[in-house]
Amino acid sequence: LGIDPLELRAKNGAKEGTQAAYGVKFGAIGMQETVAAAQASEHYKIPLGPNQGRGVASGFWFNIGGESCAGIRINEDGSVSLTEGSPDIGGSRASMAMMAAETLGVDYHKVKPSVVDTDATGYHFVTGGSRVTFATGMAVVEATKAAIDELRARAAMVWEVDVDGVIWEDGHAKPASSNVGDFEPMSVVDLAAVANKTGGPISGHADINAKGAGPAFGTHICDVEVDPDTGHVTVLRYTAVQDVGRAIHPSYVEGQLQGGAAQGIGWALNEAYIYDENGRLENPGFLDYRVPVASDLPMIDTVLIEIPNPTHPFGVRGVGEVPIIPPLAAVSNAVSAATGVRFNALPLSPPAIVAAVDAKKERSERQRTHGQNRSVQRHCTAVHQWADRGPCGGQKRPPDGPGAGRQISRPGQRNPNHHVCRHRRHDFARSVFGRGDGYERDLCAAEDWWRLTGPSVIQTNHRRLILSRLFCAVSVIQIAVAVASKSLRKQAKPMPPRPGSLDICPSVGSSSHFGIEYRPMPQGFIDHIVIAPAEFDRAFKVFQAVCGGGHVDHQSADGSALLSRFYLGESVVELAKPLNEPSHGIGGIIHQRLKSKDQGMHLACIQPFNLDVAIASLEADGVKLIRNDGHVYVHPNFANGVLVQLTPRREFGERPESGDAKFDHLAILVADLEAACAGWEKITGGTAHIMGVHPVSNGAFRAARIAMGAQIGEQMLELISPVKDFPSQLAHRLADRGEGL
Repeated sequence: LGIDPLELRAKNGAKEGTQAAYGVKFGAIGMQETVAAAQASEHYKIPLGPNQGRGVASGFWFNIGGESCAGIRINEDGSVSLTEGSPDIGGSRASMAMMAAETLGVDYHKVKPSVVDTDATGYHFVTGGSRVTFATGMAVVEATKAAIDELRARAAMVWEVDVDGVIWEDGHAKPASSNVGDFEPMSVVDLAAVANKTGGPISGHADINAKGAGPAFGTHICDVEVDPDTGHVTVLRYTAVQDVGRAIHPSYVEGQLQGGAAQGIGWALNEAYIYDENGRLENPGFLDYRVPVASDLPMIDTVLIEIPNPTHPFGVRGVGEVPIIPPLAAVSNAVSAATGVRFNALPLSPPAIVAAVDAKKERSERQRTHGQNRSVQRHCTAVHQWADRGPCGGQKRPPDGPGAGRQISRPGQRNPNHHVCRHRRHDFARSVFGRGDGYERDLCAAEDWWRLTGPSVIQTNHRRLILSRLFCAVSVIQIAVAVASKSLRKQAKPMPPRPGSLDICPSVGSSSHFGIEYRPMPQGFIDHIVIAPAEFDRAFKVFQAVCGGGHVDHQSADGSALLSRFYLGESVVELAKPLNEPSHGIGGIIHQRLKSKDQGMHLACIQPFNLDVAIASLEADGVKLIRNDGHVYVHPNFANGVLVQLTPRREFGERPESGDAKFDHLAILVADLEAACAGWEKITGGTAHIMGVHPVSNGAFRAARIAMGAQIGEQMLELISPVKDFPSQLAHRLADRGEGL
C-alpha cells in the first residue's frame, strides 16, 4: 500500500464509539493515543543500517474484574492495617496501600498492607495480570469509605451532632457547615485515641464483584538486526507504548510493560515445545526451553498513556496482559523488514530464518527462469487462440495487436497462475491437516491475510492449536485460524455430547461475521421455528427473558397443542406443548417426541427465495415432500434431521410490544457439508458459502453459511460439520443423536 504502518493504524484504529469484535462499543480508550505517541517517539525516527528492520504492532486486551474483598482497620496509634487476598505478583500491595491512603487522606507510610488467605478474608477471583489493581483496588476503596463513614460517626458522637452534619475532608472529620457548630477538625489519630470511648475498634470491610474493567491497548516498536549467514536475531531497541488508565505506581506499571514485552520477545524468537517422533516432550525444563535472559534484550523503553477508566474510582485499567500481545507481530514484522521474507510461523529461530531466506532466493531464481520460458509460451498461446475461432476460443486478439503479450483465458479454463497457487495451497493443507479437500478456501484467505498484514495467523513448529489476534483495517479486526496436526487429533480426549444451545450474542450483523461478506437473499427468510421443550414453563421464562417484550398464546389449528409465540424482529419463535396427551395432530407428534425424551426443535418454517421454484427443484431431485392442510413440508431425512415447512411470507397478526431481540442465525449439524449445502441451496434458493474450518472452532468443525433476509446481515442459515477423526462435542453429538439443530 505504500503507507506508513503507524499512519495506517492512526487512520483505521479503534476509538471511543468503535464497535468491538465481541459486539459492545468502546468507551474511553487510548488506541489512537498510543499510535500518536509511537509516531512522536525518538525511536521511530532514528535511521536503520544494513540487515536491520523495524516492526510495529498494536494489541488489545479486554480485561476483567471479578470477586474481591478487602478490610481496613484503624489502629490505636492512628496507623491503618489493610488486608486483602490477592497475592502480590507485580507490586499490588503497594498500589493497594496507595489507594487506601489517598482515599483516607493519610500518609502512604501509615498504611500497612497484608495479603491473607481465606481463613482471614473472603473469596478472591484469580490473581492474573490485569484484574488485581482494578478489582481488589476497588474493594480497598470501598472498604476505606466504609471506615470513613465509621470515623464520621465517631466524630459526631464526640461533638454530639447528627452524623449527616460531619464530612470527611483531607484526612479529617469536619463540620459540614457553620450551622453544625464550631468544632476543631479531628484527624485519624485523634479519633483513634478516643475509639474506646466511642464504641471500640474502627474498621471497614467490602465484598464486591467488580464490573466495568476497561479494555486497554498498546503499540510496540521493535528494531532488530538479522545475521544473513546464521539467521541470528539481535533486538536492538524496543519501545512499549500503552494506555494504562491511571498508573497508581508508575514504576511497577513500567515493570509490567517490560515483563510482558520480554515474554513476547521470547515467544517470538525462541520459545517452543519440541517433541520426538513418539510425542515425548524433549525440552521439559528451563535448561532446554530457551527463554530470553538479560543479555538477549535491550533496555525496554516504556511510554505510559493515561486515559482513565471512568468505572474505577482512580481510573485504573489492567496493564499486565496487553504488553505480551504486540511483541509477536512487532518482532516478526521487524525480521520481515530486515530479510524481505514474510514469516507465518513462530518462533523465528535461526534455522527457520535461514531456511526462509534460502527458499526466497530459490523462488526468485525459479521465477526468473520461469518468466523467460513463459514469454515464449504466451506468444504461442496467443497465436493459437487467434487461429482458433471455435465456440470455446475465448476473446480473439491478433498476436500483434493490443494485448498481444497477454495470455487469453478461455471459458472454463483455469488461469495458470491460479492453478500453480492452488496446488501450492493444496499441498500446505495436506501437510497440515492430512488432506486438502475442503480446507482450500480457508487457507487461501489465510495466505491473503498473511501477505497483507504479517503474522496474523501463526503456525507453531509443532502445529499446536493457537488463536491469535490481528489489529488492523477498519476498527480492530479479530481473525482466528486453527491449525492442527493429525497426531494432535489422535491425542485429543473425547468430550461428552451436550444438548443444543441458545446462543445469545450482540447484534454484529450476520453478513460480516469473521470479516466474510455475504450477499443478502431478497425475500428469502427464516419465517419461524417451533420448539418442543420438556419443561415448558422453564423454557417459557428463558425465552421471555431473552426476547423481552410481550408474547401471544394460541392453540394449533387442530386444537392439540398450545403455542407461545415470541417475536424476534420479523421472525417468530414458538414454544409448543401438547394439550391433554393427544394422539393426533401437532400435539400428538410432540407428545410422542417428549415421551421418548426427544425435546428440541420441532419445525423450521422457511420462506424460500421462490417457493414454486424450490418445490419444483426438490421434486425433480426425488426429495420427499409432505403436503398437509395446504402446507408443504420437506421430510427430515432430506433436510439433515430438520422438519422444514416451505411457506410464502405470512403475517402473524397484531404484534404485542416487543423488545430489541432479533433472530440472528440457525445452526444445523450435518454429516456431509457439501451435500448439505446442495440440499439447503435448493430449499432456500440461496447460495452457500463454504468457509472451510470455522474460525472459532479450534479446528473441530467446518462451516458453510447461507445469507437470508431482505437486508444485509439480517439472518443467516449456518451448516456445521465435525472434522473427521477430530474428537469434539459436536462429533459425539452427531454420533449420538444424528443430524439436526
